[in-house]
Amino acid sequence: MNETPALLIPARWPARIIVGAAFSAMLWLVVFGKGVTELIWAAALMSSFTIVALRHIRPRRHLVLADGIITVQETGERIPLDDVEAVITRPRMLVREGTPPESADAMLAHRKGELLLPRRIRGRAAWLGALWQRMGRADPVRGLSAGLLAFQQQQAATFGEESVTAARIPSRWPGLAPARRVITDIALILVLGGILMAIAGNAGANLHGKQSGVAGALTGFGGFLLFLTWLIGLGRRSAMKRLAGSGIVVGPDGIALQYGLLNGVLSWEELTDYKYTQSGQAAILRLYVPGSAILLGDFFDRPLAGIHEAIQQYAGPRRQ
Repeated sequence: MNETPALLIPARWPARIIVGAAFSAMLWLVVFGKGVTELIWAAALMSSFTIVALRHIRPRRHLVLADGIITVQETGERIPLDDVEAVITRPRMLVREGTPPESADAMLAHRKGELLLPRRIRGRAAWLGALWQRMGRADPVRGLSAGLLAFQQQQAATFGEESVTAARIPSRWPGLAPARRVITDIALILVLGGILMAIAGNAGANLHGKQSGVAGALTGFGGFLLFLTWLIGLGRRSAMKRLAGSGIVVGPDGIALQYGLLNGVLSWEELTDYKYTQSGQAAILRLYVPGSAILLGDFFDRPLAGIHEAIQQYAGPRRQ
């Protein structure tokens, strides 16, 4: 058996949320007093923090890489290496090579789900190196649509495999948006806190006007934040669903592109200009054609910068 040492992902306990629960309860007592009613309401607020904290508890796991399969020892989950899409980190995606920064969380995306590879865990870089070695060289045509595959094969037969660059958008793109996760947690704490406070008040605590107003405000504002994060997530999921199965092939004769509703081959004569920009974690490649522009986001299974370099190679130095 050809086995790599298991990657230990330690258990995670949401200490920050627990500390936040204690702090919020003390702040509540300072603001509203230390009577029986206030103690009950403070307990309700702490309970909301505790319930939200349960979402972030992560049991210890061992990821074993052996015989072409990743196995999660504790659950028995088995992930064939052929199902691995990419390792996604912010602000880039890793496919078949590279390691994420130690300070960044990463997500191993596969066809049926994802596995979190947290930041600063011992042996992560070496384990990923072994994973890339086992997976071998990326198959440039894996997952391409029939039209893109036909163009790739024609260009490879005419000019050679090394002259063609192919990329596609993975079937899964896990979210690593820490700001949205934090907002969701805050919203849940506010909603649950308001509901538990109302329940505690109706169960026997004396409801004062000020506390009742605070409970209603907490629930209402938390509900608004939840609705807002749901809308953001819905937009992201809709966009990724539209791009599912998309891809691009760059060859000496031009670009074959399937990107949402766009589908066809663009010759170099039809490409009037192109521009690659990166601002912070966001990268965009603009392809200009007569009368319009095509915007490509950094969603492919190879870096968008690499696609830009391939276009530069054939489009000529006059375009930037």
